[in-house]
Amino acid sequence: EANMDRRDFLKTTAAASGMTVGGSASGTLVVADNGSINLNGTGGLTIGGNTGVVGSAVVGGTTAAAVINLGTQGLGVGNSGTGYLAVNSLGTIALHGTGYVTAGGNAGSVGSISVGGGSGNALLTLGTGGVTIGNNGTGFLAVEDHGTIALSGTGYLTIGANGGSVGKVVVAGTAATALVNITGAAGLGVGNSGTGTL
Repeated sequence: EANMDRRDFLKTTAAASGMTVGGSASGTLVVADNGSINLNGTGGLTIGGNTGVVGSAVVGGTTAAAVINLGTQGLGVGNSGTGYLAVNSLGTIALHGTGYVTAGGNAGSVGSISVGGGSGNALLTLGTGGVTIGNNGTGFLAVEDHGTIALSGTGYLTIGANGGSVGKVVVAGTAATALVNITGAAGLGVGNSGTGTL
């Protein structure tokens, strides 16, 4: 498993075992102009893996695209630690399999995701999986100007999934559209067994 505990500008194909940003030590990952990470196997991307560790990732460009592709596994932001993910202008994270996006995975964790907020499009797209904001921990999601989250499979957008969890989602653009697009058999759950705010 790749343990990214420094600032990296990447254009790479990572191992099937996945990638962790902030596993045993705090780490930061930046994917910028013409940068790409392709995790097309069974490994996912974890940001803020272990208790007491902080992981941060920024995906976006100024003049060219920045992309992360994920295969059958998902994206965890704040698994047991604290995780921050920003998908900025010209940034895309695309999940092509059944994997979920989770912010605030385990009890005591904190995960924060922002999509958009700049002058160019920012995208977070899913295959058949869903998005959980506050699974057993605390999760935040902000979709801002030019930001889009697209769920086209059977997975729900769930905010505050399990007992003791807290989830908050804000979808608001000030100068441009901010969008959460739920199609197909997917749905929306707010405060499933935890506390959810939309």
